[in-house]
This record gives sequence, C-alpha cells and structure tokens, in this order.
Amino acid sequence: MTMPALRRSLGVAVAGVLLASGAAVLAPLTAPASAGAPDDVSMTAQEPLLDDPRPGRAAIRALGDKLPQAAVRNGLAPAELRALLREQPDAWVDRRGALYYADPAPSPAELAAVPRAAPQPLAALADTFALHSNPSARLTIFLDLDGATVAGTAWNDDAGIPAGDHPAWDPAGNGSTFNDAERSAIQQVWAIVAEDYAPFDVDVTTEDPGVEALLRSDAADTEYGTRVLITPSVAAHEGLCDAVCGGLAYLGTFDEIGPDAQPAWVFPPALSDDPKAVAEAASHEAGHNLGLEHDGKGEEDYYEGHGSWAPVMGAGYVRPVVQWSAGSYAGATEAQDDVAAIAGYLGRRADEASNVLASPSPLPSGTAVITSREDVDVYSLGACAAGVTVTVSPSVVAPNLDVRASLHTADGTERLAVDPPSGPGDGITASNMGATLTVPATADGWVLRVDGVGRGTWANGYDDYGSLGAYTVTSGCGSAPPARVPGAPAAVSATAGNTSARVSWTAPSANGAAITGYRVSAAPGGRSCTTTALTCTVTGLTNGTAYRFTVSATNAAGTGPASAASAAATPRAPVPAATRPARMAVPKVKVKGRKVTLTWAAPATGGAPVTRYVIDLNKGKDKVAKASARKIVLKLKKGSYKVRVAAVNRLGQAPYTAWVTIRVR
Repeated sequence: MTMPALRRSLGVAVAGVLLASGAAVLAPLTAPASAGAPDDVSMTAQEPLLDDPRPGRAAIRALGDKLPQAAVRNGLAPAELRALLREQPDAWVDRRGALYYADPAPSPAELAAVPRAAPQPLAALADTFALHSNPSARLTIFLDLDGATVAGTAWNDDAGIPAGDHPAWDPAGNGSTFNDAERSAIQQVWAIVAEDYAPFDVDVTTEDPGVEALLRSDAADTEYGTRVLITPSVAAHEGLCDAVCGGLAYLGTFDEIGPDAQPAWVFPPALSDDPKAVAEAASHEAGHNLGLEHDGKGEEDYYEGHGSWAPVMGAGYVRPVVQWSAGSYAGATEAQDDVAAIAGYLGRRADEASNVLASPSPLPSGTAVITSREDVDVYSLGACAAGVTVTVSPSVVAPNLDVRASLHTADGTERLAVDPPSGPGDGITASNMGATLTVPATADGWVLRVDGVGRGTWANGYDDYGSLGAYTVTSGCGSAPPARVPGAPAAVSATAGNTSARVSWTAPSANGAAITGYRVSAAPGGRSCTTTALTCTVTGLTNGTAYRFTVSATNAAGTGPASAASAAATPRAPVPAATRPARMAVPKVKVKGRKVTLTWAAPATGGAPVTRYVIDLNKGKDKVAKASARKIVLKLKKGSYKVRVAAVNRLGQAPYTAWVTIRVR
C-alpha cells in the first residue's frame, strides 16, 4: 500500500537498529548522564585570516605567520595544525582559520561493483520522519533529509556559499513527495547511523527537534546537537567543493556555541543516491564534528578496509562491518581513540545489565547495548529445558556488534559458547553477527553472557574495539517466575504543540512478560493516547492550559503503576514564521545648507528584530545605520540627489521606500 505523500518543505533555518513492536525507537533502558565534554568552543567574533578558504599545503602557505593564530582557534599546537594540513589534502581552513574536511566521493563504479538489495521498511512508513534512537538523550544528531535553509553560518560567511534554500533528498526524482521506496531508503540511512552511535548518550533522529535543541546558546546549555543536512543541493555542492566531495564538516565543533559550524553536509548524488553510502557519509561527517580525524593506511588518506571490515573514518562504502577504530590495523595512519573521543562529547549510554556472573540481571524486555570493548552483559535465564534455544540478535541492518554468547551454570562455569565467524552477507548487513545457543541440559539457574568480539586477525578481520551496538535476546526457557505487571515508566517528558503534546518516556522493567502497550494520560481533562512505542501524541488539548502527563505500561499480567508526572507543558497555537521587515514609509528630509537630515519611522519587523537600515543614495556609496537609529545626517555637495531607505533583519532586506528627491543649493 502506498503511503500518503509527505510534501517536502524547507526546514528550520540553520543560524538495524532493533525495533520493538513496531516502535520506531532504539530505546535506552535508562537515561544516562552525559560525560564531561571537551572545552566549549565558539567560532564567532573572529577576524578573517584568509581571503578565501584553502586546503592542505596551500592553507599553510596562505596562512604564513598567521598559522599559530589559526592553530589556537582550532585548539591545536601550531606544529599539530601544520602536520595535519601537510598530511591531509582534504583538510581545509576557512577565512577565519577554522578547520573543515571536504571528503571525496567514491566512484560510481566502486559502488556499482557491490549490488545492493532494495531497502525494506524498518518501521511504519508514516513514522519515517519521526525515528529516534534514544529519545530521552539531551544531545542530538539530526539527519535532515527534507530540505533546509542555511544562512548566517560559517559556510555562508567563511566557506563560500550565499544564504539560501537547499532541497530535500529526492532519489526517485519525483519532486515534491516521498514515495514508499524513498521512505524505506531514509529508514535504512537512519538505522545505520543510529547503530554507529548506539553506544553513546545521543539521539539519532529524523524528526526536526527545533533550533533550540540543536544550537548551543551558552556554556551552561546542556541540550544541543548537530544537523547533518543530506541534500542534492547543486549550489552547496558546487560552491563548497566544486562538486567533487561526498560530504563536508567542521572539525571538533559539536559543542560549539552558536550556529556557525552547522550543518554537516552529505551530497547523495555524489554517492549514487545509495542509502548505505549516504549513511556511511553521514556517520563520517558527524564524526568530524565530534573531533574525529581520518583513518588512512600507508599512502591512502581514507582506508577502504579489508575483507568485510572498514573504519567509519575511512571509506567503508562497500564493506558491511564499518566500526569505530583506534588505528590497530597494519599500516594505520591515525591512532586516535574514536570511542573515547566521541564519549568525550556525548557521554556513554548507561549500562543496562550486570557484568558479574554471580549477580545476573533479568533478561531485557527490549533492546540492550554493548557500549565499550570492556562491557559484557550478564542475564539470568532461570530454569531451561534441554534443547531450547537462546538467541542474541544484533541490529537488523548493518550491525557493528559481533556477538559472542555463552551459557553458564549457576556457579559460573561456562558450558557452551557460540561465536560464528561473520561473513560479507549482502554487502550491507554482515552474516553471522548474532549467536544462537542450544541449552545442553535441563537445569535451573542458567546464566547468559553477551560480549562483543572480533573476527580472525587484522590480516583478514577485526578486533573487539569497535564491536559495539544494539541487540535483543529471545529465550525458550519456560520456567521463569510468574510474570508481574510492569514497573512505572521513567523520565516522562512532554513537548507542547498546537492543541497537542508529544510525550516521551523510558521503558520500565517488564517483570517477566513483554510490555504490550502504554497509556498516556493528561491532567487536567483526562485526555489520553495509547501506543506500543516510547512516544505518543495526546490531541484535543486546550491551548494556553498547562498539562502534566503520566504513563502506565501493560503486559500479560496487567497494567502497572503510573509514572511520576511530567513537567508542565502548555499547548499554544503556532507562531507565524518570521519574514523580512515591511516596506517603510517615505523618509522625511530636512536640508540646511550642505547638511541633509534624513529621518524615518521604524517599520513592522516581520517577527525578527531589525538589525540595521540601508540608505541608498543615487550618487555615492550606500550608508548603513544601526538598528536603533531613526535618522542620519548626510553632508552633500551642491546638486540634486535621490535617496531611499530599507530595513534589514536576519531574514533579509525589505523593499526600499520610494525615492525622495533632495536639492542642495
């Protein structure tokens, strides 16, 4: 069945994955606290060091004795910046000295050499633009696929493109709608990126969280993120890299204050509109924002990998296992600890299970995550009959987690371990990344241990460093304690809309029976909604009324207790979008000798404050007055002149007033 069309519209201006019961969410079991991020960065209010952006060695020459100043702006020692630019021809320095990468695209022949199956839906197609990997996280990676306006950023001011609109990804070339195949492709892109960032406390989403959730306002702001703009924009592609790159991103700017370094760019036409390639580019460019540099090998700036494996910060377009790296493979040019570097910005996702055989955790009711090479998860299976199976399944699309599962007796003795050698699979999803155990004997107290492992040696495989990601457990063990009603959901939050509120929460303990649904209740008024996901939108609310929301979960044993109430959320009618200022009334002119005083009244602002006034004189240069000014004094020679005035705000310049004639005698 064809889904209803979604009209592509321009987004807010920039100033696999395992799905449970149809939910489009890779859900955290807890809401982890973010680790300490690197020092806050800001690119604003910096004097230009160059006339134009320059790459690599050309940047070294152009900077000359200003290179130490550029190094300071990038948090590097001068020698480090010089070495990076000397060794990385795709590293650029913009006019202010800020580093960004323009990453080359793979050749169409390279991508065509590995046939891809058509992407299949991973969630309801209607939810394509509401996918979340970790909805309770305060930090966000927004995959923006439906177009955006980019204005007032370093890409405009310092890297070479004018402010403008950039279109939605349109792989089908069908214009203003997303068809089912395009939605499936978008879901695959999201799933691959979500798996890459599953170990970290960040929400990878296709739903625009709004400017406030992406742009960091000051050093105390803990809710922010980055936008990865996935667009076929010819203007940006040609203007930023002469249409030869697959993506661009500033380096180490995820926690920057202000909008300058956003977005990171991915250009699907340069990637043959291949969803796997688009996803790899998106993870790679977001990685640059998180301070990651390139993984090369020998003379290669981007290592394309071996066997089934490649590094995210290399070029893993045609490999199914693409993981974070610490440069452990032979000939690596970069020893950066990717996982530690990312965790420095994002923090790690909370560990949901014990790692001690003597004190196992209950089996997860949904998705669990291996977050580091040291992380192992240990679960109680209870009583199991001989011959029943226990399966640990990683992400359904492009998993990074290569599972080793083992069965232990109650005293901790390992009785059985399964770690099948992974294979290339279909080129997107490697085979044999999961593990299925068959219980060898009827007994009580069986314990399951889950670990992320490598395959072979670096000559033909990979180690356990990047074997991280999401998984689920299914068990045929049947003598578990009687199921109880679920616990109370936690971390309930509400985002108000127009006569509605979108409510999110984290899953409670299932207490022995899978959770089959949730009910969200609003107070006052009693409006409610039900869902199997971890978000639900309550409609029919009254604008201007403050509501609090509680959530309860249901399983086969019944409905559990309600959560604590959310903070208040007040629905409101949408605020009209800001526009350019209105055309001003004709200014008044007073001539006294050669001194001409021009006065005017402030216009309607269009919803965004006036930032300046432009005075256009038909003879001579235009003048600029500050936003608070209501007059300007001109000294003119004898003669006849024409003058007009226009207001400017962040959306642009208003139409000029009519011309006013001035005669200086």
